[in-house]
Amino acid sequence: MDRHHDNRGRAVNHTETSAAGRPLMESGPVAGVNICVVGGGFVGLVAAAGFAEFGHSVVCVEKNREYLRMLQDGQVPFYERDLEGLIRKNLQRGRLSFAAEAAEAAENQQAIFVTVGTPSSPTGRAELTAIEELARQLAGRLTPDQVLVLKSTVPVGTGRRIQQMLNEGSPNGESAAVVNNPEFLREGSAVYD
Repeated sequence: MDRHHDNRGRAVNHTETSAAGRPLMESGPVAGVNICVVGGGFVGLVAAAGFAEFGHSVVCVEKNREYLRMLQDGQVPFYERDLEGLIRKNLQRGRLSFAAEAAEAAENQQAIFVTVGTPSSPTGRAELTAIEELARQLAGRLTPDQVLVLKSTVPVGTGRRIQQMLNEGSPNGESAAVVNNPEFLREGSAVYD
C-alpha cells in the first residue's frame, strides 16, 4: 500500500494501483453509511464503486436483467478504465451488491442516489419519466431520516416536484429530504474523477 499526503497534509493510503502504477482510489476512513444507487449505468456504477471503495455499504439497482447478471458476476457492460477491478474487489469485500428492485433496495439506506437516465425529449427538455416513476415507487416507503439525492441532470424545480410526490405518498405527509447533486464525469477517467 502506497502512502502519501493529501492537499490538507493528512496521510492517505492507496488501496490498489492501476496497470500504469497510479492509485485507483484513495482509501479514506470507513464511514459505514448505507447507500442505495438507483441506476447501474455509467454514472451510477462509477458512484456505487467509488462509495464502496471509500468504505460504505452500497447496493446498486439495475432493472435490466442482463446487465444485472453481469454486474453480479463482477462484469461491467461498458468500458471504463479500472472500473471492473474496483467492482470485483468491493463485491468480494461485501461492500457492494446489486439488486433489481429499487423500493426494496432503498429500505434502511441512509442515502438513495438517483442516477437514472434523463434523455432529451424531441423538444429538447429533459425526460423525467424514469425519475417520476421511481418517486412513485418510493412514495410511502422512505422516512424523514433518509436523503434522496438526484444525480441526474434535471430542470430547475424537479427536486421540489419529487419532494411533493414523496410527501403526498407518505402516511404522515413527511418523507426523505430531496437534494440535487448533478454529476460531471469524464468518460475514460471517471474512476479518478
